[in-house]
Amino acid sequence: MPSPNTKYSPEVREQTAEFIISSGRSATSIAEEMGIDVNTVCKWVREYRRSHDMPTYAEEKGIKTPPPASTAEFRLKRPGFRVGSFIWMPRLAWRLPDCIARVPGAA
Repeated sequence: MPSPNTKYSPEVREQTAEFIISSGRSATSIAEEMGIDVNTVCKWVREYRRSHDMPTYAEEKGIKTPPPASTAEFRLKRPGFRVGSFIWMPRLAWRLPDCIARVPGAA
């Protein structure tokens, strides 16, 4: 829902999104032509797709996203290096809970 201090009417948003989807042109090129921030125009397109029960861009193009990893797997794949049950990263270090530090293959 547009905020009360919006610059663009709902009609402009909908027409822009509809044009991008029907023409096949990129939201980036249209946003640059209109002088509007790219993220704003992309948001309009996402909202248009949702409100009209259309597939997302990724679904339309057949782009598959990998299933989310478990929390333990995610933490093990993060950048940095492990010293015992500590993870050291640039200007940041914290102690992992013992249950995660003892995950097989984590050390």
